[in-house]
Amino acid sequence: MNIGMMWRGIDLKEATSFYKDKYGADPNLCIVHPDTRIKVDILKIITIETSPVIQKNHIWIGVEEE
Repeated sequence: MNIGMMWRGIDLKEATSFYKDKYGADPNLCIVHPDTRIKVDILKIITIETSPVIQKNHIWIGVEEE
């Protein structure tokens, strides 16, 4: 994912809903800091990855390029 939306907070459900409303597409990739713990109840539609470059308690969310 080269382009995404940075979300302050760890509510993945809220972030995906906002992303869909704003961009008209369902996000399928979420990147978080390795120390960030998020509740995940939508694993079937989104892939979770970790990266130390993402700030703690933030979510980088978007659509994975094919």
